[in-house]
Amino acid sequence: MGKKSVDTDRGTDQVAVMKANGYLPAAEVAKRLGVSRQTLARWAEDGAIDAELVAHRRYINVRSLVDHIGAKQARLFGFLKKKAEGEAHVEDSQDQ
Repeated sequence: MGKKSVDTDRGTDQVAVMKANGYLPAAEVAKRLGVSRQTLARWAEDGAIDAELVAHRRYINVRSLVDHIGAKQARLFGFLKKKAEGEAHVEDSQDQ
């Protein structure tokens, strides 16, 4: 885990591109979890979650976050939603 390269084009809405690639802005993740952005940065530096720095903004990989905090907490904070028959899936940009 840690840093990962994601393709983004200049002039493209970077947030939309990152969300389409399974990432959310660190500020949004921090707010939903009730932690600081510095905590997320530390988790990324420690390799606990995947994060990408794009145009001086940190984005958090949702799947790695779910792995780190666990499915129960991920559901509680809205990062993981249930599908029919108890099958879970990671929230994506279309779910919001």
